Amino acid sequence: MSGIAACIGFKDRDIELLQAGIKSLGDSIDEVIVSNLSDEMLNLDCINREIYLPGLPWREALSKNIAALHSAGNILLFTNCGIVFSEMLIEAAIQLLEQGKTFVCPATMYIRANKQASERYMNGEAVDLLANYEWSHKEAGIGDFLLIYKSDFVRIGGYDSRFTGWGALDRDFNNRAEECGMIRHVAEGTLYHLYDGFPPGQHETDGGGWKANQELMKISKQTGWWRNELRKIS
Repeated sequence: MSGIAACIGFKDRDIELLQAGIKSLGDSIDEVIVSNLSDEMLNLDCINREIYLPGLPWREALSKNIAALHSAGNILLFTNCGIVFSEMLIEAAIQLLEQGKTFVCPATMYIRANKQASERYMNGEAVDLLANYEWSHKEAGIGDFLLIYKSDFVRIGGYDSRFTGWGALDRDFNNRAEECGMIRHVAEGTLYHLYDGFPPGQHETDGGGWKANQELMKISKQTGWWRNELRKIS
């Protein structure tokens, strides 16, 4: 299986967080695309393609859709700034796709590392992120990692680009994927969220934020807007 493109959204965050996450992708990824909504070019050697779109409000869903539109791979891996993958996690997810699973959302464990451990990790020091955390969950969400065939991502309609800031886009995507007859599978492994200065579960909320996103989820089924949202990818 080849042609795997990692699609990442970025806006006004710590560049070291972005670099740490990209480094943890390892050799399994053929292309790294960053949709950059910040005010400055990143110009990082670890990025194969940077889509520079200054002035746009932070919309996680929009940034990931933009990255997908510019990808060349037939498999898309969506992740966020500051997300680090345990060894072999991506390989385990790819194996599930090879076995015929429709889309994969690792991992079986989700860890938010504390500030000290995150800083040491980004400085290149040996640190056990699993033993130095401030919050954990038994399963990672689609917002932080999603592996899917590009053709299926288009068929589902991509993420809802109307969502503002952070929140709800992963559950909305999962609901629409299930409506298309797809089933989510979880790969064995751990996903780490490096410390970013925001309390767990609280992130940028440009625009209407969480409340507005909840309203969008309610009307999504009624409008069917998403069926042609990303048709031009194919």
